[in-house]
Order: sequence, then C-alpha cells, then structure tokens
Amino acid sequence: MSAEILEWSYNPWRERPARALLGLLGGAAFCLIVFSLDLPLVMTIALVIAAIAPLGMVFLPVRLRLDEAGVTRRCGPLAETRSWERVRRAVRRREGVLLTPFRARSWLDAYLGFFLPVPRQKAPPPAEDLDRILASHGL
Repeated sequence: MSAEILEWSYNPWRERPARALLGLLGGAAFCLIVFSLDLPLVMTIALVIAAIAPLGMVFLPVRLRLDEAGVTRRCGPLAETRSWERVRRAVRRREGVLLTPFRARSWLDAYLGFFLPVPRQKAPPPAEDLDRILASHGL
C-alpha cells in the first residue's frame, strides 16, 4: 500500500454557484413544507434531516483526504470514511471520482458509491497523484 496522503477541498459555491443556490433553495422549500405540516417535533426534525442530507453535497463545502486507511469526506464536523477494502472500482468523471463497492457497473452505484468531487477552478489535486493512489489500491 501507498503511504501517500492526498488532500483537497471542494467548494460548490466557487465551482457551480447556480447549482449550489438551486440546491439550497430546494432544501429550504422542502423544510418550509415540512414545517407547515404541523407534525410532531421529532418527526419534523427527522424529515428535515432526511431532506437536507442528500442535498448537502450540492451546496456545502467538503474536505477530502485519501490516505493508507481509505478515503474521508468531511463536511464541517461530520465525516464519512470508506476503507480501501470496501472499494472495488473507481470511475473518473468530469466532476470527480466515484468509488463504488461493485466490480462492474451497477444501478446501485448511485446509492452505495462514494463520490469525491474534484475542483476545476481552484487548487485541484494533481491528476497523476490521484491516479497513482487509486492504482496503488488496485483501482
């Protein structure tokens, strides 16, 4: 395994401001709808979290780290980590890299995959370093 560490950050407000604004407004609209339903507080909070969590990637800045243990995506105080043992395939896209637990393309990639957005405008990670780390883990 590689002892290399690669870190970068991705700010959707810098990269895709219109998309970030649309995601934020969509999340806020959903929250307003949920609050207007006059549900019990616990259910309201659960629905708001369920709505905002998937949209967060669209408008919240993230920090990414690839190291010997795996991949970490940090958004504020929250962090999600995937070990290299759980990753079977890496798919390079224009917007970033999708790490998936499946060796072949699957409809579940969108749900179980781990997307690493790569900035295009400010301080992208060197493509050679990213490719080298992925290759060192068989991806």
